[in-house]
Amino acid sequence: MADKAGDELKRLKKDYLDLDRVHQEEKELLIRIIRAMGSAAATDPELDATVEAMEAELVPDEPLDQERLREALDRFKSGLRTVSEEAGAAGGSPEYDLLAERLLDACRILRKVMIALLEDFYPLSPELSAQARDIHLECAEVGKEMDLEGPTGTFLEFLEGLKESITGDFQEISHTLFTLLDQVKELEASFVEEYGTQGERLKEIEYFEMKVNTEVGSIVESFDIHTTVSEIKKAVTRKIENLKALVSRRKQEEVSRSESFQQSIRSLKKRIDEVEQDALEMSRKAEQFQMAAMKDELTDLYNRKAFDERMGRALEAFNQGGTPFALILFDVDRFKEINDNFGHVAGDKVLQKVSDCLRDTFRKHDFIARYGGDEFVVLIEELSRDLAREKIMAFLKNLQRLRFTSHARGDISVGVSPGIAMAKIGDTPEALLERADQAMYEVKKRRL
Repeated sequence: MADKAGDELKRLKKDYLDLDRVHQEEKELLIRIIRAMGSAAATDPELDATVEAMEAELVPDEPLDQERLREALDRFKSGLRTVSEEAGAAGGSPEYDLLAERLLDACRILRKVMIALLEDFYPLSPELSAQARDIHLECAEVGKEMDLEGPTGTFLEFLEGLKESITGDFQEISHTLFTLLDQVKELEASFVEEYGTQGERLKEIEYFEMKVNTEVGSIVESFDIHTTVSEIKKAVTRKIENLKALVSRRKQEEVSRSESFQQSIRSLKKRIDEVEQDALEMSRKAEQFQMAAMKDELTDLYNRKAFDERMGRALEAFNQGGTPFALILFDVDRFKEINDNFGHVAGDKVLQKVSDCLRDTFRKHDFIARYGGDEFVVLIEELSRDLAREKIMAFLKNLQRLRFTSHARGDISVGVSPGIAMAKIGDTPEALLERADQAMYEVKKRRL
C-alpha cells in the first residue's frame, strides 16, 4: 500500500510540474506567432518596430498583458493595411509581392500554431471546445483579402479561458495532492501510536513478573514464619488468592488492551481504505486526462499529440533500418464556407463523416488522426507510394458516395484535398509534414 501511494505521489508530482510547464509552453508558442508575423513585416520599419513591441510583451515568467497585446496587434493590422493600400496604389511592386508572400507564410505558421493550441494542447471543457470550434483562420492566396483580425481576436480570448482552465486544474490537483499527503502523515502517526510504544509494554511485563515472583517468594517464606500446619495453610491460601487476583487483573488489562487494539486496528484499516480510495480516484482522473490528451473529442480519432508521438517512433525506427512508411495529409476544401453557410453543427457533422470514411477505407493498423481543424493525417507502413495512392483514390470514391445534408439548408458539397510524402532517411517530423503539406496545397490549387 505504501509503495502504491508513493507511486501515485510521484505521478502527481510529475503532473504538477507538467502543468507548470504548460504556462511556459503557451508563452513560447505565442512568441513563435509574433516572430512569424515579424517575418511578414521585415520590409517595413514601422511594422517591424510594432512586432518587436509585441514580442517584448511576452515575458515567460510574467503574466500576459492581454490589453497591451491587443493594442499592439491593432497597430500592426492598421500599419499592414496602410502598406497594402500604398502598394495597391503603386500597381503591385516587387516589395509588395514579397511582403504578401511572407504574410501568407506567416499566416500558415500562425494557423498551425493556433490549431495546436485549439486541438491538442490541453484537454478542453465543453465551453472551451465550443469556443475553439468557432475559431477558423483561412490563409488566402497572394492578392486576395485575408481576415486576420476576427480569428486572432477570438483566439486571444480563447487563450485567456484556457489559462483560467489550466489554473483551476492546477489548483484542484495541488489541493488533492496535499490532502493525500496529510492522510499519509496521519497514517504514519497512527502506526507510531500503535506500534511505537513497545518499550512501555516491556516495562509493564517486567513489573508483572516481579510481582508474581514476589508473591511466590512469600509463599516459600510462609513455611519459615509459621509453625503450625493450620497457620501455614492459611498463609499459603491467602498468598495464592493474592496471586490469582494479580493474574486476574493482568488478564483484564490485557483483554481491555486487546479490545482497544482491535478498535484501533479497525479505525486504522478504515483510514487506509479511505486513503486507497482517494489514491484510486486520483489514478482514475489521471487516466482520464491521459486518454483525453490522446483522443480527439469530436471525431474519436487520435489527436495531434498522439500523432506526434507515433510519428517520432516511426521515424526513429525507419532511420535505424526499420519499415518504410508514407504520410498522407487530408484537408477539407472550403471548410470555412461550410461553417459560415451551414453552421458549425453541420461543419462538425462533416468532420465526423470524413473521419468515419477514413476509418472505413484504411486498414485497422494504419494510424489515423485529426491533425487539427479540418486536417487529417494517416500514417501507412509497408505500402509503396503507388499503393498509398490507391488507398487515397479509394477514400475519395467512398467519400463521393456519402451524402452531406443540412436539415435547414439542404445538400452540402464536400471535397477533400490529399497530399502524400514518403519518409526519407534523416527526415525530421517537420520536414516530412512540410512535404506532405506542400503536396496537399498543390492538389488544392488544381482543384479550387
